[in-house]
Amino acid sequence: MTERITIHPERFSKRHLDHIMNVIENGGLICYPTDTVYALGCSINNRHGIERIYKIKQMDHKQRIAMICASVSEAAQYGHITNSAYQLIRRILPGPYTIIVPPSRKVPKIFYDKKKRQIGIRTPDHPIPIAMAKNNPIATSSAILPESESPCSNADQAFDMFGKHIDLLIDGGDVPGQLSTVLQFNNDEIEILREGLNPSKDLLHIS
Repeated sequence: MTERITIHPERFSKRHLDHIMNVIENGGLICYPTDTVYALGCSINNRHGIERIYKIKQMDHKQRIAMICASVSEAAQYGHITNSAYQLIRRILPGPYTIIVPPSRKVPKIFYDKKKRQIGIRTPDHPIPIAMAKNNPIATSSAILPESESPCSNADQAFDMFGKHIDLLIDGGDVPGQLSTVLQFNNDEIEILREGLNPSKDLLHIS
């Protein structure tokens, strides 16, 4: 039976965090709030958990899931980011963006297509996923099914859609319900692959 806990995004205790991390570190699959939508997540080293995400969301393996890093400096350990691109990323993260960059050797191969060799990294402006990712990045994918018109913006929607498939649901209140903006970085060139929450096109230049 799926466990459900309710925590305040700004006032959650160490006890709550320890419990969440215990579920993740023991191979569990969770659903949690971000600065954009609710998302499914597990440890980046949990191959079975990642496969569960693919199965639950009916995703083709050509589609890649992303990872949440707790900071921009940590993101730079998992993705190859040029110095000038790093300056831009520091301006927009934490925030509602997914950056697509070449992976470093630290990234498990299940995260990227060997031909494309690209990964998606998020550092959301939300305290719960940031706290979860402080010791190790979290594999993540938005809580939405192929036939759904929109992703989950609250815990009740997430429970109705994914409750029977996950181990823990974190109710952190309502979130915007709009997907992140996806930015692909190719050295110092940027392409907007998907316009989502707060695209902020005026920021998307590298000085």
